[in-house]
Amino acid sequence: KALVSCILIPCDESKPLQTLQLEINEGIAGDQLPKYLRTFVDEDEEQKIQAVPLKRMTPSSIDFNQDELIANAGVYAYYFLNNIDTNVIYANTRATCLSMACGLLSQRFYSDVFISRLGYFKRKGSSGSSDQLQMMNYSITLDEIKYASYVSPDLRKDFISSLLPNVDAESIEFPPWLTDAAKHNYEDSASLSLLASAMTKDKNIDSADDHSISSNEDDGNQVHQESERSRSDNHDDGGKQETIQVKNRTAVLRLPLCLHCRCPSQDLCPECKGVYFCKGPKNCQLNGWSHQCLCRTWAAYTKRRSDLSTFPFKWHHKLMERNFQISEEPYESYLKNSLKVLQQSSDDDIPE
Repeated sequence: KALVSCILIPCDESKPLQTLQLEINEGIAGDQLPKYLRTFVDEDEEQKIQAVPLKRMTPSSIDFNQDELIANAGVYAYYFLNNIDTNVIYANTRATCLSMACGLLSQRFYSDVFISRLGYFKRKGSSGSSDQLQMMNYSITLDEIKYASYVSPDLRKDFISSLLPNVDAESIEFPPWLTDAAKHNYEDSASLSLLASAMTKDKNIDSADDHSISSNEDDGNQVHQESERSRSDNHDDGGKQETIQVKNRTAVLRLPLCLHCRCPSQDLCPECKGVYFCKGPKNCQLNGWSHQCLCRTWAAYTKRRSDLSTFPFKWHHKLMERNFQISEEPYESYLKNSLKVLQQSSDDDIPE
């Protein structure tokens, strides 16, 4: 028997994160956390447990040391699938904030969430045999996730320190798995996109072939009618109507949109002043609760808006001219000759 720790993130923000002790049987390989979690519910009640990888396991070797094995282990978020209620009152903002820090920006958690580490670790062989790798749960601590779940998904140490005035940036530490999680999840997403594209490619080709055959079966009169209709759209009232529609679409695009429902809105979030929400009966700010994970972060970003919008120098005005937009040569020449910010190589002409 061995004790490993996992973390409980309650959906009720008035309750703190808790460290739970899980007793595992070292002689049994695999994930033993689901069996432990079922002790939280009635025996007669069947509960399905869902695991979301915050950071997937990566291949390990028996030659790796303990730190390398821990870095290659996966970190997973568990929740009871049967208990999921997407009502806002069950939203778990701290677990969602942690998932955003791991690069899972579309993940939303409801109800209580459990965080555990799972990977391959060395286990002594029996009867003098060599050590073996065995999949098993391993401890995770509150210190590993406290900043990512409580403060901000932005894991820059100086930024976290700016939100916590009493915390020095040098004292902030992030575990390797957390800082690498976003990179791994991005690569996983790209691989899945390529796989999905490959799986649907043949279907799209078949659909295109069917459409081509159907089009070839049309008689010449229909093709001629389509051509005439296209020409009339360009010259008659239909063309004007299309222009009006394009203008209307452009006008709509110039209006700020509600972050939740995407309808036009002029009401900024009162906390961060960085996003818009609809007011009134729609309660978009309440229903778009995931913004709470980023509101504090965006508030820090928008505080610099006035400084960035009042640039005190005018040397950059020349860079707005058309010739700077269509060629690199004027831009490079201006930086070298006027601003003296690019060093000249030995091949460049040195003025006398």
